[in-house]
Amino acid sequence: MTTADHSKYEGCWKHNKFHGEGTFNWCNGESYAGHWDEGVMDGKGTFKWPDGREYAGDYLKGLKEGNGKFTAKDGSTYEGGWKAGKKTGKVKI
Repeated sequence: MTTADHSKYEGCWKHNKFHGEGTFNWCNGESYAGHWDEGVMDGKGTFKWPDGREYAGDYLKGLKEGNGKFTAKDGSTYEGGWKAGKKTGKVKI
């Protein structure tokens, strides 16, 4: 599916929403590949920004939640816990 702004989604659907495994590429160069739950990033996935940043890990209702690894555009990384989209818990840098 291609939207009016030329963003693209390829993957599974349920009740006209992204559901299951799929990839969304926004027209601004951002992308998400992973699990969706009724149109929301939920489960394991990888989000990439066009400047080289990347988050690979767990999502819950659209927010980083659980374990994940964030790589900054300079190559530095944060690997550890996430809660409601914020870093938490033990950290491996």
